[in-house]
Amino acid sequence: ANGSTPAYSAARNGHADVLHMLHEVGAAASLSTADADGNTPAHAAAHNGHADCLRMLHELGAAASLSVADADGNTPAHAAAHNGHADCLRMLHELGAAGSLSAANANGSTPAYSAARNGHADVLHMLHEVGAAASLSTADADGNT
Repeated sequence: ANGSTPAYSAARNGHADVLHMLHEVGAAASLSTADADGNTPAHAAAHNGHADCLRMLHELGAAASLSVADADGNTPAHAAAHNGHADCLRMLHELGAAGSLSAANANGSTPAYSAARNGHADVLHMLHEVGAAASLSTADADGNT
């Protein structure tokens, strides 16, 4: 469609075993390849709540993609927070992408802002637990908190 790879599709649909197989057959680079909008398989996994795929991507050498921003400045943490996937945010934190849990996107919105806007109190609680509490009161580019 817009440059997505088999790895992107596998991550989007929660197929950690397929990610592993792609790595084994020489498609390791595709595990961190971004589509036309800058979204990686990590974005797809986080967006759809597949923490197991995030772990697999990390294990297979695509750790850097766990905190990379897309064209709008959104990281996988933004995608997870937007859709209420606290388990994915916890996994990102555990795998070394803790800084992305409080990163602002191009509009100044943090994952906490996105979670709050979409009514995900459990995500806000988890962000507080892991030390991203400062982002709970950060204003976006328009001054909204």
